Amino acid sequence: MRSRNGSRSLSFTICTLILLPFYLYADSYYIGYRAIVKDALLVDETLNISRAMTPCRGKESTTLSLPALTQNVHTLIKENSDQFYKYLLSLSLHVRHNESVINSQSRSLTTLTFPTHCFTIDFKGNLANITLMSTTLN
Repeated sequence: MRSRNGSRSLSFTICTLILLPFYLYADSYYIGYRAIVKDALLVDETLNISRAMTPCRGKESTTLSLPALTQNVHTLIKENSDQFYKYLLSLSLHVRHNESVINSQSRSLTTLTFPTHCFTIDFKGNLANITLMSTTLN
């Protein structure tokens, strides 16, 4: 209901000023990756994606641009998994490798871990820009 004194335009202006900054910022996500390779076979692969409760803070680092057919982050990364994993490899990857030989049989276990970092994902048209922020989750 609109009052006669024109308070509708004032309340619309106030709501716009409050909500507009939320649409100007990119969405923030925490992304982590882990793969376990046993005797040259991929045993387990885990990609964790969770939306951050607060925007990422810190300096922007490298950016990856992917074609975005959808606004769903899980689908976006799944459709462009090769490019995304190469991007993660170029950032920082921890490798732990154990190898043993018992009775002429070699066994190996390799763990690849990308620690959880905060990323901003900005959808613009048909592109999604994924940017690493300098802060990490401890």
